[in-house]
Amino acid sequence: MCKSYSNRTFTATFSQPVTPGTTLTVSLKGIENPGEAQTLVYSVSFRGVGMTTGIPLRSVIIQTYVSNHQLWAELIN
Repeated sequence: MCKSYSNRTFTATFSQPVTPGTTLTVSLKGIENPGEAQTLVYSVSFRGVGMTTGIPLRSVIIQTYVSNHQLWAELIN
């Protein structure tokens, strides 16, 4: 898998098709965060080989919070 992040867009590219029913886990480690609790909403979409635009799949809500001077994140939906 190849990953890139630019212009507030995270892209994951796979060399082989992902088998239906496969669970994908994405780490946002290294993505800048202001270090305070907040709610983030990410749109998840699919773009197949040769497609110029993505097909929206769903939105994901992530709640971040600070505990013991460390920033944590929790998937809401």
